Amino acid sequence: MVCFRVAVLPLLVTAGGSTAFSATIWGDGGQDSSWSDALNWSSGVPDNTQNGAPAIGTQPTGNLVGLDTGVELNEIYSLAFNATLSNSVEILPAGIEQLVIDTSVTNSSTKSMKFSLPVSTSSTDSATVNYITGGGLIFNNALTLGTHSINVSGIGGIVLGTLAPTTIGVGSTTLYGGFSGSGTVNYNTTDLQFDFDFDPTGLTRSSWDFFGSISGSVDSVSFVGNNLNGSLTEMTAGSWSGIVDGRTWTYTESTGVLLLVPEPSSAAFLITGALFASAWRRRK
Repeated sequence: MVCFRVAVLPLLVTAGGSTAFSATIWGDGGQDSSWSDALNWSSGVPDNTQNGAPAIGTQPTGNLVGLDTGVELNEIYSLAFNATLSNSVEILPAGIEQLVIDTSVTNSSTKSMKFSLPVSTSSTDSATVNYITGGGLIFNNALTLGTHSINVSGIGGIVLGTLAPTTIGVGSTTLYGGFSGSGTVNYNTTDLQFDFDFDPTGLTRSSWDFFGSISGSVDSVSFVGNNLNGSLTEMTAGSWSGIVDGRTWTYTESTGVLLLVPEPSSAAFLITGALFASAWRRRK
């Protein structure tokens, strides 16, 4: 028995009692498939300054929704694709537009939904963003997580982009972005990037597990940003390694684990310590 989730738009209330975001549903009543055409929405064009909660309810003409605000960063609280949709929907930019989604993407339909514009998570909202995939969520363009965890659920899973990189933020050994949950993620030959926003100098050994259930392969693995910058080399199928900023790093596609290999002196110290502890226990 297969059950499909119906999208329910939550009502978020601020401390003062006023509504913190506005829900509006795509009815496809405009002249074309433009996001900025108020006639396409039940309650006007979604607010793009963190407060909008749009839902695509009626199948758009041409199966397309064009984000045409002329603003680069369009931040919404959540985005939903309703169970009423009979086909896939593609969201694409008119020009410079990017979509920032704060808390959730919910696909309640059996069809896959495609993002052909850059998508990122907010830098200020929930540490966990929920992606309920339904028939699937496809990111053809860049996907930037920051240090947010994307909780993936649903049978369709997530397909990462081939036209632009997937970038995951690393804030520390315990604070970093990635994918979790029961849903699957497919690399789909994306360019995988790690953006360290702290200086890892002095770390002797650390590992970061970025994926829950992962399949497919990546096209490249690299570090971007101010603290680490460089690329790894695929030594064998699915196994990447390289020296960046004087330290050896490895990444394994099948596990989604990035590892900072300890320097020889540090490794020797750890081994010596372990041997000393073992000898001390035997003497006791």
